[in-house]
Amino acid sequence: MLIYLKMSELCIVLLMVVLCYNGSFSKTLDEQLGVLFNRSDLRCPKECETQDFLNKKRFEDSMECCTCVAESLWVVEGTQNGTKVGYFDVLFVKHYIELKVKDHAVNFYNLIYTYGNITDIPSSVCNFSTIVYIDLSFNQIKDIRNIACLSILDTLLLAGNKIQSLIADVFHGMKHLRRVDVSFNQITKLEPTFFLYMEGSMFHFDLSYNNMSEIDVTNMVRLRQKYFCVVNFSHNVLNEITNPSNFSFQREQDFGHGGYLDFTYNNFSHFFNFEKIGFQDLQLFGKMQFYSFDFQHNNWICDCKFYPFVSQATLSSHILHASHVNFKCNGPPQFKNKIIKNFRHYPDLLICNISMSERCPHKCHCFYQPSRNQTVVNCRAKLSSKRFPLVLPEYENLALDFSKNLISDLDNQFERTKNYTFRIKEINLEGNNFHSISEFAVSQLKRTTMFNMKQNQITSIDRSLRNLRPCNVQLGRLDLVCTCNDLWFQSWLPSPTMPCYNNTLIFCKTETGYKSITKVTKSELGCTEDSHLKWFNLCIGILISLVVIFAFTGYNFYIEIYILWRRFLRKVSRPVSRNSFQYDIYISCNEDDDGLRNWISCELLSHLNDRGLKSFLPYRDCQPGRPREEEIIDSISKSKSILVLLSDLHHLERESTKAWISCEWKYTWLKYREDFSKNVIIINYDFLNNRDVSNRYIQAFMRASICIDFSNYRKDMWSTLNYVLGLSSPSYGFRYHRFQSSLDTATIYLQT
Repeated sequence: MLIYLKMSELCIVLLMVVLCYNGSFSKTLDEQLGVLFNRSDLRCPKECETQDFLNKKRFEDSMECCTCVAESLWVVEGTQNGTKVGYFDVLFVKHYIELKVKDHAVNFYNLIYTYGNITDIPSSVCNFSTIVYIDLSFNQIKDIRNIACLSILDTLLLAGNKIQSLIADVFHGMKHLRRVDVSFNQITKLEPTFFLYMEGSMFHFDLSYNNMSEIDVTNMVRLRQKYFCVVNFSHNVLNEITNPSNFSFQREQDFGHGGYLDFTYNNFSHFFNFEKIGFQDLQLFGKMQFYSFDFQHNNWICDCKFYPFVSQATLSSHILHASHVNFKCNGPPQFKNKIIKNFRHYPDLLICNISMSERCPHKCHCFYQPSRNQTVVNCRAKLSSKRFPLVLPEYENLALDFSKNLISDLDNQFERTKNYTFRIKEINLEGNNFHSISEFAVSQLKRTTMFNMKQNQITSIDRSLRNLRPCNVQLGRLDLVCTCNDLWFQSWLPSPTMPCYNNTLIFCKTETGYKSITKVTKSELGCTEDSHLKWFNLCIGILISLVVIFAFTGYNFYIEIYILWRRFLRKVSRPVSRNSFQYDIYISCNEDDDGLRNWISCELLSHLNDRGLKSFLPYRDCQPGRPREEEIIDSISKSKSILVLLSDLHHLERESTKAWISCEWKYTWLKYREDFSKNVIIINYDFLNNRDVSNRYIQAFMRASICIDFSNYRKDMWSTLNYVLGLSSPSYGFRYHRFQSSLDTATIYLQT
C-alpha cells in the first residue's frame, strides 16, 4: 500500500510537469496564476481571455476570472488524459466509517458520504494522501481538526453538520484547498486571523447560515494573497465588526485585489467605527477599493455613524458605487428604503438623536449633526416655563433654538445658565420678549457664530455688541429713538455689498420720519462737538508720541544717556584724590601703528612726565610671562583716567592686536561703569567717523562727548589736553566754554 501511495504522489508530480507544457490552455495566464499563488496545479480556462466572458461574469480582470473558475489538476488530467479518479466504498460501523478502495488503479480519490450520522471525519482518510474531494454534508460532525493530513485536498464540503467554531490553523499546510463549505452548521466563532495570512488557498469559503454574531476585522482582508473569489457570511446574526487584538492596518501594507465578501441578511444596524477596527487613517480603507462588500438586507439605521464614511466622497464612491451594494436604510422611518450611498449628497440628514436621559429638555428635539460638528437643541415653542433650560446635553458646539417661547430678561437667563453658555455655537432667540441687549449678555456670546434676536421689541443695545462680528448677529429691523451714543452703528453695520447686509437694519426716528442710521447725520441727532474731548484726545496723542520717542531713544541711545547722566552727577560729587590710584593715565592704542608709537614716545609721554603724571603703556609696561589679559584688567583698575587713541584698524596685519584692543575697550567700559571716579579721554588720531568705529561703547563716547576742532597748527593741543586732565584752565584760543573741570570724557580730533 505504501509503495502504491508513493507511486501516486510521483505520478502527480509528473502530471504537473507535463501539464506545465500543455498547449491546450493559455500559457500566459497559467504562468501568471502559478506565480501569483506559488502553485502549479491550477489551469485557467480560455474563456478568461475574452472580454465578453469577463463582462458577463462581472470579473474585474482575467486574473480574477482565473481565481474563481480555475480548474484543478485532477479535473484537467481526468478530462484530457484519462487520469482516473476513484471513489471509496463507505462502510458505516457504529459511529464511525471505514473506507474501502474499489479500484486500486486510480490516481486521485473522492470521498462522498452525505446525509448520514457520522460525528467525526474518519481518521483513516490520512491513509489516502491523494484524496482531492470530500463531501460529508449533512452529518453530525463536530470536529474537523484531523483534516490537515490531506495536503492536496482541493474541495471540502461539510454543510449541514454541527461544527461550532473554527480555529485559525485548522487548515494549516493545506495550500491546495480552494473550496470549503461549512454552511448550515452551528458556528458561533471564527478565530481572528483565520484568513489574514492565507497564501494561495481558500478561494471559495461558505460560512452562511450559521450563528456568528460578530466578525474580527482580520477575517475580512488578506495580506499575503492578492486574489480570492468569495467568502460568504450571509444569513448569520452578525451585528458587529470587532478588533480585540487592536490590529492596526499600516500604509505600507498591500491589501491586494481582494474578492467578494457577502454580508447579506445579517443584523448590522450601525456602521462600524473605522478607527476602532484598525484604520487609524480612513484613507487606508480606500486601498480596499477592489474588495466587494455586500451589506444588502441588513437593518441599517442611517444616522450620524454613517457620516465619516459617506463624507469621504472618493472612498465611498469606490466602495458603495457598485450595483450589488446599493443597500438601503431600514430606519429611521423617514429614511426607510433610502439608498445609503445617496447620503453623500445630503450629509446634513445623517444625525443621531439624543434622549432625555442624556439631558435633552422635555418636549425638545436634540440630535448630534456631524456634518456641521454641532449638537442641535430644538426647543422652538416648547419651553412652557418661559425660561432657558438649566441643563443641556454634555456636548460641545451647541446650536440652540429657543425661538417663539416668550422668554424675557436676557441677563437673568444667561446668569442662570452659565454652566453651558460657553459651549453655545449658535442661538436663536427669535420671537421672544426681550427689550435690551446688555454688555453682560454680549460677554456670554463671545464664541457664537450666530446670534438671532429678530422679532423682539429691542429698544436698547449696548455698544459692546460691536465686539461681535456683524455677520454673526441677526437683529432684523429695529426702529429706535437714536441718540449720539448710537452712532457707533455706522461703522459696525455691514455695507450694502456684503451678503449679510439685511441681518440687521437700524432705523432712527427723525423729524422727517424713520431713517437708516447709516444715513443719519450728527446734526439730525442734535450732537455737538465736544471740545474738551477733542483737547483730551490731542493730549493723549501727544503723550503717546512722547512715550514712543523716549522709548525709541532709550532703546537705541541708552549708553549715551548714561554717559550724559553720569557727567551731570559728577558736577555735584567730590573729586577723588589722585593718590588713590597707582597710575594717572592708562594709554590704549594700536601698538602696530609705527607713526602713532613714535608720537606717543616722543611727544605724549614727555608731556605727561613733565607734569608729573604716571602713565601705563601696555606694550612698554606689561611684565613678561604674566597673562596679559589679567594685567590689563589690573592696570585699568589702578588708573584714574583711560586715554584711548583712535586709529584706523583696517590695515592691521596681526589679528591678535585687534583682539587686545577689543579687550581693552571692553574692560575700560566695565571699570568706567563700576568706578564713578574714573575718567575716559578719547583722542581721534585718524579723524574717524562713527561708522568707522565698530565698538558700540566708543561710538557712544564719541556721540556724547563735546567734540573739539583741534589741530597741531593751532599750537594749543597740550593746553587743551591739560585742561581735560584737570591740570589747568582752558587756553585763550579754546572757544568751547562748556568744558569744566568735572568733565569725565572728551574727544580731541588730532590732525597728523
